[in-house]
Amino acid sequence: MQIHARDGKLARTYIRYQQSNGQAVRKRRKCIRIHRLAILLFVGLILTNMAFFTIWQIDRQHARLEVAQLQRDHADALRTLTEQSNNQLAIARDRNDQLQASAYAEMVALHTRSNVRLQTIENLERENAALRLTGGVRLTLEHARPRRAQDSALPGNRLLTQNEPALPIAAQTGTERTGGEPLP
Repeated sequence: MQIHARDGKLARTYIRYQQSNGQAVRKRRKCIRIHRLAILLFVGLILTNMAFFTIWQIDRQHARLEVAQLQRDHADALRTLTEQSNNQLAIARDRNDQLQASAYAEMVALHTRSNVRLQTIENLERENAALRLTGGVRLTLEHARPRRAQDSALPGNRLLTQNEPALPIAAQTGTERTGGEPLP
């Protein structure tokens, strides 16, 4: 479009307006392209993070299942060992072999302690799963761990004082063996 204006000033003003308007349109288009690219990058970043998070959750779930299976296998092995030790203890007592009976009694006590600790870990995991659903605080093994004074009261885990004789567990009886507390 040509402007046939008698006043050259008006024509120059209109031409400047057209040029500045064209620059503004180009700037606006460039900004729109940049904003679209930024939005696409942001959406891509979110989708990538979601994918990595999903993969991480799946890996964690597989690890939990593997640990649970290992714990079940460990518990079964401990139960089998405890039964075998109890059978051997009964055989040794039938033969009236005190040394062997004492050794098997210590093995039974060791397996019993291991079973108790394993059950404590399983109970904590169940409580943690329930608390995760409700948004509560997760427990750790330290919360369930007995204090040192109580720890020393467990059979086979006693710390001897200077005046206390060292007796095998099979020779200790009743409350003397548990430090005054009943066995679990």
